[in-house]
Amino acid sequence: MRAGPKPISLALAGAALLGGGTALGANASAPGEISLFSHPTTSGTSGTVLIVGAIGDSGRYLASDRNGKPDPQGSYVKVVLKKGTFEINVAALTDKLKSRDAATCSAIFSGSSTAAVLRGTGLYAGIRGTLRTSELHALLASRYTSGKNKGQCKLGGNARPIAEYNSFSATGNVSFG
Repeated sequence: MRAGPKPISLALAGAALLGGGTALGANASAPGEISLFSHPTTSGTSGTVLIVGAIGDSGRYLASDRNGKPDPQGSYVKVVLKKGTFEINVAALTDKLKSRDAATCSAIFSGSSTAAVLRGTGLYAGIRGTLRTSELHALLASRYTSGKNKGQCKLGGNARPIAEYNSFSATGNVSFG
């Protein structure tokens, strides 16, 4: 069995399936479905973004207020991509406690909602649509070592978790106009 040609064959097949490497993502003005995947930072207020489908682009996102100014408690997500920007109104997305285990000091928070896409620039000027957003936050907390809460889990407030996992994703249809 020859292993050499396989990666090249797979790459060529992938390029043919996606319409060639140079054209990938070039026509973002066609309406269609997109899927957004993000890996937030531990604060959840920013992170990397990958978008596939009718938009093929990547970049970063930042929590912001309605005017596009950075705000960790903001109701908008400003998506800054290589070919332009747009915002997602996530005001309806509220995380809910799904499970908490005091014995292991672990917790899972998750939420989902619909969100409007708006205020595009660059290649995404005129973007509009609705996405179904989902967020998941799992964490392992430390315990208080002294004081009135000794032995209890440090959850909430400004307590820093020992370890955590965050994800944010969205899927829906967009159009440009």
